[in-house]
Amino acid sequence: MKSADLNNDKKKETFIITQSGKFYLVNSKGYVIYIRGDIEADSDFGPPEIQFVKASGSEKFVAVSYLYPPSSTYMHVYRLVNGTLVNKLSIRGDLYIELRPNGEILNHWKKYNWDSGWTEKVAIYKWSSSKQKYVASGQLASSSAAK
Repeated sequence: MKSADLNNDKKKETFIITQSGKFYLVNSKGYVIYIRGDIEADSDFGPPEIQFVKASGSEKFVAVSYLYPPSSTYMHVYRLVNGTLVNKLSIRGDLYIELRPNGEILNHWKKYNWDSGWTEKVAIYKWSSSKQKYVASGQLASSSAAK
């Protein structure tokens, strides 16, 4: 469970992930809102993590990341809209996903080579206030699903 003021109204929202993998928002008015129920919460892979992402200006988003066997990391990024969370990005990285202080999200993934092994590639996601979505650059993984 973590709390933060995402929309700068001087009231904190609270984010909860249960042991069964359900993700909830308790908004600033005290309403409990179910967001999703498929967060991998298996203790063998470490607990899911709630993080806050600088989107633009003073606006923040909430990100939920978790490991999924055998070696993938999933991340879902949400924006607070009218008292609930709206999913703005869902990605999977088979190496790791990195949040930068400037709000960029880097997806490190493996591109398998035909002749041998793999090469690390990086996709970069930046929030575009004018487009109201994440814009991707770099080398995108086919398994990444940017919304």
